Amino acid sequence: MITPFGFIQPAAAADLLLDTYTGAEAAYSVRKLSNSYAGNCMTVYKTTGGTTQDFGFDGDGYLDVAGIESFLAGSDGYVSKWYDQSGNSRDIIIASVSNYPKLASAGTVFTDNGGKASFQLVANYGHDLGFKLRGDKTVASVLLNYTVAEPTQPTVSPRIIGNYAGSGAVGTQMLADVFQGSSGGIRVFDGLNNVSCKFPDTTFAAGTVLAAYTKDTGTITGIANGDDTASGTTTGYGDSSDINLYVFDDRGGTNSRASAGMSEIVIWSTTHEVNAVSDAINAFYSIY
Repeated sequence: MITPFGFIQPAAAADLLLDTYTGAEAAYSVRKLSNSYAGNCMTVYKTTGGTTQDFGFDGDGYLDVAGIESFLAGSDGYVSKWYDQSGNSRDIIIASVSNYPKLASAGTVFTDNGGKASFQLVANYGHDLGFKLRGDKTVASVLLNYTVAEPTQPTVSPRIIGNYAGSGAVGTQMLADVFQGSSGGIRVFDGLNNVSCKFPDTTFAAGTVLAAYTKDTGTITGIANGDDTASGTTTGYGDSSDINLYVFDDRGGTNSRASAGMSEIVIWSTTHEVNAVSDAINAFYSIY
């Protein structure tokens, strides 16, 4: 389009996930989530030589996989830092090499979740995001592919996010996990009396788009791969341990195991329409 001053008006950038659904507390992804975000996506560790390098996004707003594979040059690759795109600087920084999630084998980046880049988390490792969500309305969107349970404890429930202290009843305002028990499924807890909404099937082989919200009172809702039949009703949060929110794990107990095939986690401090959030995420990952 030609403006009256003779300049070409550039086309406006299409809204990305966080442009449409605002108020994110923390946001991590293998894609760019906001037009205002100008930082990197992740720091990659190369086993050969033990060097690291930051990588951002390509012209399509997707993780620079070509650049990573060129950097690795046939070596295995791991993630040492996953940058927070929310603007709150809550980067996931992994201190120990032994806990780095694996991103690539022999120089090739793993692809799950609709053929998008993903990484494999280390069992029994969690990261403290450094903030609490008690009393706040919350939406969580999580994308995973399959679960990893330790051979000696095949029925554990890998955590995705939570602030469970690992003792007594699950008293958390937000906990999402993959329940490995006899009535397995993806669960979202909401505080008092272990109220949860739960979806069928222990494992979704093709990946899962999970979106859910919790509230102080009323019905909590979850969406898994477009299935919105799960819900639960709460009369208030039951937190007795005022601890920070964790990703990939909780603060102890027998359910502290990892999920694998991770590509994206977003946590909002306000509720958004979870069906719409789920569909918006799926539009990129094409899982259901």
